[in-house]
Amino acid sequence: MSDTIERIDFGALPHSGHATIIQDRIFLDDNLDYNIPENQRHGSWRPYKLLTSIQILIIQGTFKIKANQRDIVATKNDLLLLLPGTIIEGYDIGEDCRLLICAAKAKHEKQLDKMPPKSALAIVSMLMGVEDPFKITLDDEYCELFKEQIMLERKCYPLIHPDFLEDVLFGHFNSVAAILASSLRCSIEDLGPKINRNRETELMAKFMEAVHKYASTQRSVAFYADKACLSPKYFARIITKVSGKKPAFWIKQYAILEAKALLATGNYSIQQISDRMNFPNPSFFCKYFRQEVGMSPGKFMKSR
Repeated sequence: MSDTIERIDFGALPHSGHATIIQDRIFLDDNLDYNIPENQRHGSWRPYKLLTSIQILIIQGTFKIKANQRDIVATKNDLLLLLPGTIIEGYDIGEDCRLLICAAKAKHEKQLDKMPPKSALAIVSMLMGVEDPFKITLDDEYCELFKEQIMLERKCYPLIHPDFLEDVLFGHFNSVAAILASSLRCSIEDLGPKINRNRETELMAKFMEAVHKYASTQRSVAFYADKACLSPKYFARIITKVSGKKPAFWIKQYAILEAKALLATGNYSIQQISDRMNFPNPSFFCKYFRQEVGMSPGKFMKSR
């Protein structure tokens, strides 16, 4: 898609010499039998917006990543779900960390909407109110099941004729979604009232989802309030109550991150970024950026 920020290359992911890469659309790897070299265990990138769906299962040790401005720490049995549109800024892999990585990109962006509706909707519903929607902790049984699924696919993909690769790709999404939905349902039934899933928390989760989708061009609180069918005043009161920050803070934070990602590619002029992000003019964009970052967009580009 022409107006999508540069995608993260599969090559930017830490991987071994035995990674399985199919048609630049599927990436499968693990380090179950070796330590990742020191020079591959840390990465501080310019911001990247993912066009791929990435799952990272931690078998042991610690894995840290910064996604959508959030510092996420994953340990044993944690599964990280990084969906298309997530902005990644860096990662840190512990010395004794063992993990599996699976990345897949649909041939056409519209195919991203073909995730299995029953499992996918169950996941979205059950994640409402969970503290960290990027991370799911699996019990041992589901962790082993996911691991076996990925290892089987590493053997399977190279044998599949290109004409039928799409079937296997969506079979992967079906299987993963079913495993996650089943694991989440068991976890939530066990936790019961420990998970806060009231209306206000759900509103906050939906607001953040909308921010990640629209903040590059829509920065009015009224726009998001209208999406929630609420008055701007009441909407702002609830978001502030739940998060401790006003809606404008979250909108601006993500808009700035989006601007940084575009600037960091070096592929766009300030005029182009201003137009693409729906600012009235480049001067307004520069002022907006400088107020938050402490330097002009031009200086930011040179600093990268």
